[in-house]
Amino acid sequence: MHSDISIKYPDAETIEIVIETPDDEDTSKEVSQFGSSGLQTPGGDILRSVFGIEAILRGEEVWLQRFTYSKYQLRSRPRNSDTSVIEVLKRQDETVKEAVVEKEGLCQAIVSAGKSYYEQVCGNGGREQMDDCDCAALEVGTEDGRRRLDYYREHGTQRGYTPALSREHLKTIVRKCEHTDRLREFVPRTDAVRSFVDELAASGDDKYVVEWYEDLLVRPRPEIPSEAAKALADNPDPRAKDALLQTRWKALPEVVPHAFRALAKLGSEEVRDALLDYRDFPHADETIRTATIEALGTFDEEEVRTTLQAIADDEDEPEAIREAARDALAAVDE
Repeated sequence: MHSDISIKYPDAETIEIVIETPDDEDTSKEVSQFGSSGLQTPGGDILRSVFGIEAILRGEEVWLQRFTYSKYQLRSRPRNSDTSVIEVLKRQDETVKEAVVEKEGLCQAIVSAGKSYYEQVCGNGGREQMDDCDCAALEVGTEDGRRRLDYYREHGTQRGYTPALSREHLKTIVRKCEHTDRLREFVPRTDAVRSFVDELAASGDDKYVVEWYEDLLVRPRPEIPSEAAKALADNPDPRAKDALLQTRWKALPEVVPHAFRALAKLGSEEVRDALLDYRDFPHADETIRTATIEALGTFDEEEVRTTLQAIADDEDEPEAIREAARDALAAVDE
C-alpha cells in the first residue's frame, strides 16, 4: 500500500505535512501530521524541494524541507522505478516517520506546495521571507517541476525533456539575479539566451540591442555570457562587436573562445589588432590562447602570418600552442 503525502503552508512561516497510510484492510488510514512554525530559511528549503523534482524522478536521494528550527527534515530516497520512501528525520539521523509514496504523487505535492508558497509570499508582495530573486527562482523552479512532471507522466521518462525560461525571467536574471546560483545555473539548460540573441540580431533598435549584448556578454560569471557568445558565433551581429571584445578582459575560458569565434566571423581591423595584442595576455589560459590563434588564422595578412610563424617556431611554447599556430597558418594559406 502506498501512502499519500501533502505539504502545505498555512502561512509564510508555518508548514503542515500530512502522510496518510492505509491499514492492511484498507478500511481506514493512519494519519501522521507534522506541523511547525520554525521555518528559519523557508526560501532556501522550498527551492531545494522544487529543484529536487528532477532528481526524485531520476531515482536519486533528495533532502527536502527542513522545519522546527531545522531539527527535522524530509528526505526522499528511491525504492523502485515508481515509488520513493519519504522519511521524516530528526537531526538527519533519527527516523520519526517512514512511508512509501508514489514518485509522481510526491512531486505533485512539492509542485503544489511551491505554487502555494509563491502565491502567498511573492504574489502578495511579501518579501520578508524571500527577496525578488528568490521569488523568481521559486516561480521558475515550480513551473519547471510542473512541466517536467507532466512530461514524465506522458512519456514515462525525463529523456527528451527541455527546460524553458520566459524572456521576462531571463531579463530579470541577467540584470538583477545573476548572484542566485539556482537561476544562473538553470539558464544554460534552456534555449532562452540563444532565442533572445536571435531576436536582438533581427531588431532594428540599435541602442536597445547594444545595451543587451553588453548585459549578456560582460559578466563576472560564465554561464550566461558563454551561451550568448555561442549564439553569436553561429549568428554574428556587428553590433555585438564591442561587447564581444570586452569579454577578453574577464579571461573566462568558458566564454572567450566562443567570443573570438564570433569576432573572427565579423572581421575588421579592430578585431585583428585586438587579437594580436591579446595573444600574450598574462591571465589567458591555454584554451584562450589557442582560441586567439585560431581566430587570427582567419586574417590573410602579412603581420598575422609573421606572428603565427613566430609562435609556431618558438620552442618555449607548449606544443598545443605551436600546433594551433601551424594549423592557423595552414588556414591562412587556404
